[in-house]
Amino acid sequence: MSHKISEVNAYVHILNTLTNKKGWDKEEIYTQQEGHRIKPIKDALGLTKPENIVKLSENMFWVIEAKN
Repeated sequence: MSHKISEVNAYVHILNTLTNKKGWDKEEIYTQQEGHRIKPIKDALGLTKPENIVKLSENMFWVIEAKN
């Protein structure tokens, strides 16, 4: 049985890399759905749904899009 590769599989890898290797606070890393629950982020993203959004400051964010 082959394993289907998906961007969703990258979630754990991205989170582990950002928290364990880069020292980011887990509370400042949002997943697709979490980002769309925050109005300013939702407004900026529109219909796009990146894998993660990292809060750098109150008005600056990194958007992380994973591709296989």
